[in-house]
Amino acid sequence: MTARLNEFLTKIRAAENTKRAYKNTLTQFVRKYGHLPQSSEESQDFIAYRESLDLKPATIGLDVAALLRYLKWEGIPTNRMERLPVILKTPEYLNKDEIKRLLAGCESLVSESMVALLYDAGARISEILNVRTVDIDWNGFLFVTRKGGRQEWANVSEWGMGYLAKWMEVRKGKHPKVYGYRTYIDMYHLLKNAARVAGIGKFTPHMLRHSRAVHLRQEGLSWEEIGYQLGHTNPTITVKYYTRPDQYDLKKVVPPVSL
Repeated sequence: MTARLNEFLTKIRAAENTKRAYKNTLTQFVRKYGHLPQSSEESQDFIAYRESLDLKPATIGLDVAALLRYLKWEGIPTNRMERLPVILKTPEYLNKDEIKRLLAGCESLVSESMVALLYDAGARISEILNVRTVDIDWNGFLFVTRKGGRQEWANVSEWGMGYLAKWMEVRKGKHPKVYGYRTYIDMYHLLKNAARVAGIGKFTPHMLRHSRAVHLRQEGLSWEEIGYQLGHTNPTITVKYYTRPDQYDLKKVVPPVSL
């Protein structure tokens, strides 16, 4: 069992923090059942057991993620596990129609491109403001400085790069940063004005980051994949902010009583 677990952890593509979290969950599973997961039904039973221990929601969320990843790696059907939808919390976010309205409300290519990049990359304003012209990879990446000073490539789709290209075509001056001397306060006011024009009442630029995470989840991405997009180093962070894994929509899972 240890060899198989180690093989799984070695072969999967995941951050080291994620692997440690998965190892902890699977080790706990082995202690309870004497073997690694062999079915989604057994895995569901394990999740119910873990919930009975009054563990934190983030911990349960990681348990679910670890079991799903392992079952899929082994080629074991996960249909019953997949049918336990994780309910979103309510970090404030915009729906896709509101994103379109916000873009339409922008009065310059500066604000328009900033909205597109914040949403597409799931980035913070500070991360985009610090991007230099040499940090642009037109294949779809921006070299950003994350919270805490960590640097990495942020993924941006062709859609977002298109808005950036429009801004770069009219951008003036030789400042090394894409947005020149503009500050957080400058951008904050530009985007708040766009929201006002779009008729969006409650808005902060950080909502674009939350919106991207929620929309990606709705499109079927795992929390781990979403965490990579947002630049999270620890999967607990993504689960903590966007899920309540201790509250399942049982009405969609448990069949009605039939006597």
